[in-house]
Amino acid sequence: MWRFIGIRYSLDRNADHLLAFLSRLSTAGLVLGVALLIVVLSVMNGFDREMRERILSLVPHITIIPWSNTEDWQALASTAQRQPGVAAVAPYIELQAMLAKGRSMEPALIYGVDAEMEKGASGLARFVDLDALKAGGEYPAIILGRALADNLGVDVGDKVNVVLPASPESSQNVRFQRVEVTQLLNSGTEIDQRLVLLDLYAARSLAPAESIGLRITVHDVFAARAIAWELRNTLGFHYRFSDWSSKLGNLYHAIQMSRNLVVIMLLAVVAVAVFNIVSTL
Repeated sequence: MWRFIGIRYSLDRNADHLLAFLSRLSTAGLVLGVALLIVVLSVMNGFDREMRERILSLVPHITIIPWSNTEDWQALASTAQRQPGVAAVAPYIELQAMLAKGRSMEPALIYGVDAEMEKGASGLARFVDLDALKAGGEYPAIILGRALADNLGVDVGDKVNVVLPASPESSQNVRFQRVEVTQLLNSGTEIDQRLVLLDLYAARSLAPAESIGLRITVHDVFAARAIAWELRNTLGFHYRFSDWSSKLGNLYHAIQMSRNLVVIMLLAVVAVAVFNIVSTL
């Protein structure tokens, strides 16, 4: 019945021409609105999937850092691994440094990691061979983000200098450590602009005063805050806890808000087109 009425008012040459024109125009608006709605939802779902599978697989879901650098991280990791919802645990050291090559100098975030444990705790192994951290010869091996390497003008096999603050008892302001680039990380995210991977104990030798923390991967990324709170209650308040939402939560909420606003706007377009068709009939 509805199909007969639609065809009659849209295609009947004997009908009123203005009525037929408005019917066709309303139908075209409905088709365009639905098509745009499908396209926008597909794009926003793609952003959401990339956020989960790419970005959130590279950053820690939860981090635990002891206040004291004498903490036994193996025992801490064993306790954290038994927490419900935890998928994997890996140790790390985070250092702020500068990388220098000739006259080029770039800020960097150095992550000291254990190659074997990191493979199960993050998605880094999808983009780079973490075993390259063990391939260093005379100098410690590092893995550079592609964008950071391009800014410095270095490639695999080149040597760069890591510039770190000197220890308090030293008379110098900074100290240098020469390292060798053994591989480049190309994840297609902003991480490539600053990230430097180094072996865990090589990083510890660069900064003996830094504590070895834990990066925790959870099964449900949106339950990370609740799991972090449960870990805090289990382990006590002798550690610093943080989860991914403290750094990337605003970005994720911005994507969701943009998605909802665009959907509302396109649904309004569809509603107007439907109203025009009904009023025409």
